[in-house]
Amino acid sequence: AGAIGNKTVLDALLWAARNRKNLTQLPSRYGTAEAVRKRAERWALAGVWDRVLHALDSADISLVQKEAVRKIARTHARRGDRILKIRAPLT
Repeated sequence: AGAIGNKTVLDALLWAARNRKNLTQLPSRYGTAEAVRKRAERWALAGVWDRVLHALDSADISLVQKEAVRKIARTHARRGDRILKIRAPLT
């Protein structure tokens, strides 16, 4: 089993949010929960979630979809007691 790609990780996070499931319940096609969680944490530390949310401001998607991504970002951006501070407003 090799490393999972970024798109697979994002798909895994979206699957979990859409299905209201924990990462430990991911279908095997998404890789392990630990691998997905670690990648999401690395993205948080690198500021990726902030950039994603900023890009959502101009995206042609519904507010519901924007809120779903925001929830994913908040949920998976935790690292210990540190929670990613999301600066990008959703309108």
